Amino acid sequence: MKRGKKLKKKEKILPFSHLTDTELESLYPHFSYESHPGGTILLVQEISRTDSFLVLSRGSARYYYDDTHTRILAGNLGEGEDFGGISILMNDAISTRTLEVTEDSTFMTLPAQAFIDACRRLPALNDYFALQFGRLMQNPSYAGIILRHQRDKELNLPFFNQPISAMFRPNLVTCSID
Repeated sequence: MKRGKKLKKKEKILPFSHLTDTELESLYPHFSYESHPGGTILLVQEISRTDSFLVLSRGSARYYYDDTHTRILAGNLGEGEDFGGISILMNDAISTRTLEVTEDSTFMTLPAQAFIDACRRLPALNDYFALQFGRLMQNPSYAGIILRHQRDKELNLPFFNQPISAMFRPNLVTCSID
């Protein structure tokens, strides 16, 4: 991972296009770059934790929601487009859709906590994602995903989204047959 020194062509990266240069510079130390080969599934809908806000810097990816082997809410992620912000802010950082890298790609990444802090500190960034979330919630399929997650949270189902390593302790106690 390389640390980001500057966001090139910030006007192409919508969430950041509304920020002043000073606000943008405050984010520089938090950015990194990650490269992934084509065919990699970075996030799986309703299972993966979105640990970073992603901006596609080079390459391509696609996102979708698999509903009984039918891909809905699908689209392509092009250079300069972002993924994961709404999941981090509105869905307890659980990915709402699957993200698949379709060709060798590089992403600028901003850790989830740095992203949350930036949204709290920078009203223009927060407003951008609030507007995007409102637009997405107009789609009944997307709203259903978010509402189902909220209902599951009330029923304490996040237990099932934990990795086995969080529940399994490899230190087994044994004793002799005697």
